[in-house]
Amino acid sequence: MIRAMRHIPFFLILLAAMWVVYPATAATPLSGTCVPVLEKLLPGQFHYCVAVHDWQKGDDAAGFSEAKYAARWGEKRAQFALGVDYFNGRRGIAIDKAQGLAWLTLAAERKDPYYAAILASARSQSTPQEQAQAQALVAKMLPSYGDAQVAQYAERRFQAQWWAIRDHVWDAMQGTGLDPWSKDTAVVIDGLGTVQPILALRKLQDAGDGYFQGWGHVTVGVTIPANSPLAQASRVSASTSQTDR
Repeated sequence: MIRAMRHIPFFLILLAAMWVVYPATAATPLSGTCVPVLEKLLPGQFHYCVAVHDWQKGDDAAGFSEAKYAARWGEKRAQFALGVDYFNGRRGIAIDKAQGLAWLTLAAERKDPYYAAILASARSQSTPQEQAQAQALVAKMLPSYGDAQVAQYAERRFQAQWWAIRDHVWDAMQGTGLDPWSKDTAVVIDGLGTVQPILALRKLQDAGDGYFQGWGHVTVGVTIPANSPLAQASRVSASTSQTDR
């Protein structure tokens, strides 16, 4: 459901805190809530978040299942986590260095320096036989987990879902007399809550760009007018953020 409204005083959900796009090097657990709307747009990111919560609760089996599903959507953090677990024998998984190397190889597909370094270290701690076994496993896993296949359909899904939300937002705004560029305009989006429409779409777009970083070009296109109050507020926020660092 999407419903347009005037929200005074306007309260904007802290979207960035909810779906902060972790760089590929982030190996620490996510915190907070797994944003429901991302299950439609970025299933890999959503289910990896669920996996981390399962692991934090001590449910290793559920976490493994969620991570495996996330990995099928090209979620590199999930592939990396599986690789480390197999290589070191963590979270109820028996040590299998060949399997670990295979997952780490997939995780490093996008040439992320951190993942590449971990992969190199793992290779240095494995035998030639284990490396050969890993190479054979990678060849079998690429159609189901490699970017050449999964990143493409993940990107198509993201774009289709993003445009569906955008169209619903535009339909909800029709005939309301509300300005979608105003900070005082809000919409209710299922799985997301009450948000400023243009900023929400932009945050979702940024989440997609971050998810496919190093592989794709997912930007779908909300342009915020430079002279709009929203753009001015964004610049002030960005400036404050830089000052705080």
